[in-house]
Amino acid sequence: MNSLKTFFLGAAHWQIFLLMSGLYAADLLIDVSVIGVGPVPAKEVPLLTVLLLQVTAMVVFGVFFLWLWSIGSFLNILVKPPLRMDFGVFRFALVFPLLYGLAFPLVVLGPRSFDANLVLGIHLFMMLCIIYAFRFVSKSLALVEETRFLTFRDYYRYFFLLWFFPIGVWWIQPKVNRLYQTQASRWP
Repeated sequence: MNSLKTFFLGAAHWQIFLLMSGLYAADLLIDVSVIGVGPVPAKEVPLLTVLLLQVTAMVVFGVFFLWLWSIGSFLNILVKPPLRMDFGVFRFALVFPLLYGLAFPLVVLGPRSFDANLVLGIHLFMMLCIIYAFRFVSKSLALVEETRFLTFRDYYRYFFLLWFFPIGVWWIQPKVNRLYQTQASRWP
């Protein structure tokens, strides 16, 4: 796991971009080769096929979340202790969406029907977890640069650069690379 963190912290922006784009393209190719192009009624696709497709999608999200985890855990070490955010909440915010993403087809297409409001509530909570993870990384990056209490106005650029990953990686990753090169000795 440590070598993965080292890879994500030391990789060039184009390497992260190509890795994520390649995984996404592979996921799309798998989807098209398994279910074809066009709308397919959910009841016509076997549950095992849906699970396979969901696992491939979760691999893409998993690698993206590993990138966020690597950056967040590294930056959290660099932030001065009184300004640090709770790393446990950050970990939960990255793990929960992956677990929910794997369980979602079983919940929706499984033999037992679930209340749509419950599923919607859990889905919204999952989205809040992802937003929190973006907030954690963007605020941590800003806290490393400015050692004071910050408001959203102070780090919103980083937040939206993470939100629009294909564009944001070209600005976020070089900053992380510079910090990693100068602060690698503090990394456990």
